[in-house]
Amino acid sequence: MGLMDRYQDDARTGVPHKAWCAQGITAQHGLALSLDLTLSMFMGRLDPSPPEYFRGAAYLNSLPEKEAFRQIVDSYRLRVEDVYVFDGDACALYAEQNPVADFEDYLYVAEKKGGILPRWWSREKRGECVQMGCRSETCNLYHAVEKSDIVEAYGDRLMPMKLRMIAQMVTGVRVGRMWRC
Repeated sequence: MGLMDRYQDDARTGVPHKAWCAQGITAQHGLALSLDLTLSMFMGRLDPSPPEYFRGAAYLNSLPEKEAFRQIVDSYRLRVEDVYVFDGDACALYAEQNPVADFEDYLYVAEKKGGILPRWWSREKRGECVQMGCRSETCNLYHAVEKSDIVEAYGDRLMPMKLRMIAQMVTGVRVGRMWRC
């Protein structure tokens, strides 16, 4: 099962897959709320919603093309890691499946939702992004990634949160509020 299958199944059935999903706030929900509030405090705002520059494609548009590709790939890789860590569910690479097909599904959903990917995004750019994810030494779809790896690679302790926010825009689900397969 791929990463996006988790969210599409829930959208079709509307049924949470874990008992805790219907029981209100849990430790995992608290973690997600904590991440949102931490970012809000850092940004000097009380509203826990993503900051304005993270809404739509504004953030990715502000980056050079290769850096946008890198962050799109890493947002997917970190999301797969988070699904494994927070839910204990293996998908894509963690389930010994081809991560490229699953990443393609992730991009498809981002394209269909609109307003997430940069304005210059096209079929050709999509192919370049996938190729970068297959060939890059720093953001390779065939290599697992952890939060500490992201911090080290980008030299930014807030980068994991930024990548999680990109993934949240794609999946529609905040970290710590993921559904079980």
